[in-house]
Amino acid sequence: MKYPLGLLFSLMYIAACNALPITAPTSATLTPVAIPNATVVYYDISGSTENELRDQLDALGPVGYDGYKGDSTTKWYITWHWPTHPDGSCQMDQTAVSYEIKVIFPRWQPTEGVSAQLVARWEQYTAALIEHEKGHVDLVVLNVPKVAEVVKSARCEAANTVGEMVLAEIHKQEVEYDATTNHGATQGARFP
Repeated sequence: MKYPLGLLFSLMYIAACNALPITAPTSATLTPVAIPNATVVYYDISGSTENELRDQLDALGPVGYDGYKGDSTTKWYITWHWPTHPDGSCQMDQTAVSYEIKVIFPRWQPTEGVSAQLVARWEQYTAALIEHEKGHVDLVVLNVPKVAEVVKSARCEAANTVGEMVLAEIHKQEVEYDATTNHGATQGARFP
C-alpha cells in the first residue's frame, strides 16, 4: 500500500513521539487482484483483527474441485466443438477450443482503527495467495493447446474421450501443485 509521503511521516512521528499505535487511514483501498487469463470473483470478509479475519476466511472460503476448502480457489472450464459436413461427418481440423478461468478470492476493506501492521500483513498474504492461484491459472493455459491438438487429431467418435483425458491430466497436475506447495503455504499464502 502506498501512502502520501507527508502522511507516512506524520504517522511515524505520532508513533515515535506519543507511542500511539499506527492505524491505517479509513479511506484505505487495498490493491485489486489481477491475474492474467483469469477473472477474479470476490467474496467479502470483515474484521479488525487477525483472528476475526481468519474466522471469516474459514467460514466463507470457497471449496475447490478436489473438495479442499481454502481461502481462494481457481475454477476453470475448457470446451471444444467442431462443425460437421452436410453428410454429418466431423470436420475435426476445424475444432475450436476455448477456456474460462475464475479465481475466487477474499476481499477485505479495512475499517477505521485497523492497524497499519494488519493491513500490511494482509497485503503480504494476498500477494502470496495471488502467486499461488496464478500457478493454477498457468497450468490451465499451458495445457489448452494440448487439448486442441489431441481433439483435432482424434476421430470424431473418440474426440471427447481424448479431450477429457487431457482435462484429467490437468486436474492431476493441479493436485500435485497443491501437494508441492501445501496449498500455497510454502509460497507464503497462510494467514495469519
